[in-house]
Amino acid sequence: MVDETIAGPAPISLQADVFASGAAAANAPPQPLSFGSKVLFSFGDTIDGFSTTAVGFHLFYLTIVCGLPGALAGLSGFIALMFDAFIDPLIGSLSDNWHSRHGRRHPFLFASVIPIAIGLGLTFSVPKGLSTGWLFAYVTGVTLLLRVSYSAFTLPFLAMGAELTSDYVDRSRLIVYRVLMNTSANLLTTALGYRVFMAGDRGLLDRAGYMRFGWTIAALLLVTGFVCAWGTLRERPRLGKPSDDRTPLAPRLLKEIAEVFRNRSFVVLFVTIVLFWTAQGSALQMALHLAKFFWALPNDIIQYLAVATTVGGLAGIPASGVIAHYAEKRTVVVSTLIFNCAYQGVLPVMRMMHLLPDSGWGLYGLLMVLSFCVGLAGAMSGIFFQSMMADAADEHELLFGTRREGLYFAGITLSAKAAIATGLLIGGVALSAIGLPQDLGSNAAAALHLSTRVVNLLGVAGGPLPAVISTASLVLMMFYRLDRKEQMRITAQLEARRFGGPKA
Repeated sequence: MVDETIAGPAPISLQADVFASGAAAANAPPQPLSFGSKVLFSFGDTIDGFSTTAVGFHLFYLTIVCGLPGALAGLSGFIALMFDAFIDPLIGSLSDNWHSRHGRRHPFLFASVIPIAIGLGLTFSVPKGLSTGWLFAYVTGVTLLLRVSYSAFTLPFLAMGAELTSDYVDRSRLIVYRVLMNTSANLLTTALGYRVFMAGDRGLLDRAGYMRFGWTIAALLLVTGFVCAWGTLRERPRLGKPSDDRTPLAPRLLKEIAEVFRNRSFVVLFVTIVLFWTAQGSALQMALHLAKFFWALPNDIIQYLAVATTVGGLAGIPASGVIAHYAEKRTVVVSTLIFNCAYQGVLPVMRMMHLLPDSGWGLYGLLMVLSFCVGLAGAMSGIFFQSMMADAADEHELLFGTRREGLYFAGITLSAKAAIATGLLIGGVALSAIGLPQDLGSNAAAALHLSTRVVNLLGVAGGPLPAVISTASLVLMMFYRLDRKEQMRITAQLEARRFGGPKA
């Protein structure tokens, strides 16, 4: 373990929840966040778990089941995500500066849950018989509704998490609770998709099954979103108050954005996300296509791989809690990125070189083990990366005297969404360019006779190409400098500023 702090770690009672403005007024930090409050807060991450896992079926549903050309499906996602990405800073700034009797975060949580649920249900309820133009318009409009309402919930939710605790280890533990809920929602969504709604003879080609699936997940999401919003109302005293800056929105937002980009730590994380999710946006959108046509996996095996990934994510939660005591956050993130690049870049090439079994449990077992490892690495990377972002928000307050959690997480989601949108467009164009047939839902026999060229190009587009792009993010992470010792120094100085304690 690295040296934690210059003068030794501060007591937990002094480290936890230093952001609470009410406690600042009393010149004493509040008590540590309770177990119950952590659980209720973490229910908010099921919004991401349900919606993201469900949307993982979307490109396959649009192109293979509904017959929308891959390039148009990719363009639709690109338009929605880019629009959503560039309003994220607005949502983040509004959340940071909102005045209401319910605080600055909770009004957004309550207002956005119902539109998210409606958007998700409509996403998998594409009407039959639409022309290509109207199909494209419907998909784009519904995706916009889902994406924007999702951001209106997620950005204040993430910002709230950064305010609830500032302890270096406990901050990662709070994210562990969130990831546990997220992964549980992921697992439930996967099980309902493969084992309930797409479990019939037509499997992933069952159009009616997708509609029932979408509205069921929407209902679950609605319940858990309100549990988070209501359950965390009592924690409002811990959350920072909005500033008294009455500058008009547009110039204030521009000033705040310029201020955020003056922090080197934020810039490194921002650009890293752009590169990584440009690659992964393309890979994730083609994951089902690869499973079905490149790896030629039965539906049951596709489900088992998804479950293995989710179980790996669950395993990554306690592993992260242990590793947080011994390893630097950057070290963990870099290690998981290296594994991800190797997995994506090497495995499809081995398949094309006939170095793997063509089918059977030799192949399936290998893919399941690796899928478990992907989930494990992904959970650990997500936990530590988000904790790094919260640390950077602390550094920002020390440097500039203002809290910008909402804008910080908006910047990260903007970069991720813009990158995913680009990756989605690349993936959709790639599906059209390699000649994958459309509307296989009404012509399932054609899926059994794809040429070797088409199958191999699909493997390259969904594996080695994203891996090469992701490698650049590894280089950038070397420029991130906030380690445990520095974060503890920052926390001590912020406590001295707020509560009148001794400076580190």
